Amino acid sequence: MEALKLVSTLFLTLIILVFTCPNPSLSAQLCCPKDKKVLLQIKKAFKDPYTYASWDPSSDCCDWYGVECHEKTHQVISFSANNGDLSGPIPPQVAELPYLQYLDFHKQPNITGSIPPAIAKLMNLKSLSITWTKITGPILDFLGQLKNLDFIALSYCWK
Repeated sequence: MEALKLVSTLFLTLIILVFTCPNPSLSAQLCCPKDKKVLLQIKKAFKDPYTYASWDPSSDCCDWYGVECHEKTHQVISFSANNGDLSGPIPPQVAELPYLQYLDFHKQPNITGSIPPAIAKLMNLKSLSITWTKITGPILDFLGQLKNLDFIALSYCWK
């Protein structure tokens, strides 16, 4: 009789755990859907590089390489691409991440063109770092519109 009571208690405990613990597959999709769509557009603009091979549309973009999300709102707040195989210009879609605070391209020797003026839309941007790339052109006035920008690094860029 005691064994039956123990089995019943364990079974009941298991049932309670199953129904009260969050389902990992449900909680895994925290990323803001609009931000995920923009990130996938950026990946496509860079011609689907190996750097973003882990960017699976069915996974949570807050877990993707080079992406950081706000812990409560799950909006993308940081985008970085370091030591990689990106090529072409910085996609203007970057400016469609309205809560972005940190933008960093470092040691991406095949990133070319100029800094897209669309970046002026990133009113929450605190840090802009574009170093060791082939970005060319003048430093545009629009950077002065970014009132929260307190760090900027534009070094070791060449033609």
